[in-house]
Amino acid sequence: MAKALYKGFAASSVQLPAKGKVLVTVADKDKQEIIPIARKMHELGLEIYATSGTARVLQENGLHCQMVTKLNQSNQILDLIEQNQVDLVVNTYTVGKQPQRDGFRIRVAASESGVPCFTSLDTVTAYLKVVEDQQLWLEPLYFQEAN
Repeated sequence: MAKALYKGFAASSVQLPAKGKVLVTVADKDKQEIIPIARKMHELGLEIYATSGTARVLQENGLHCQMVTKLNQSNQILDLIEQNQVDLVVNTYTVGKQPQRDGFRIRVAASESGVPCFTSLDTVTAYLKVVEDQQLWLEPLYFQEAN
């Protein structure tokens, strides 16, 4: 399964960082679901940055993360993305896709900066399954297809 997922991501030209820093900012409806996902991120060696609400939930569940300020307080999130200080963004939708909403601005910044941005926790889970299968990162795709 992980091989097929890897091929799907590769065909979509999605660069999948196996290590590094991830910015996590999820809607209230997704806060409980992000806990096991964040736990897997930690196990795989990803460092988590999270906005206040998400950080609070993660910390209450024993997960370390660096808290970052929301866009209505500073541009810290956009700076992290635009200066390539994060390797991945997880940002789930709240209400609509209006340009003035934080999530919209975060997704645009990620897209313009070439930082992969996942808006679905199912996709994040699939990504983590691919990362977890370390052999996929060690063996070139063309070699796998020859087997």
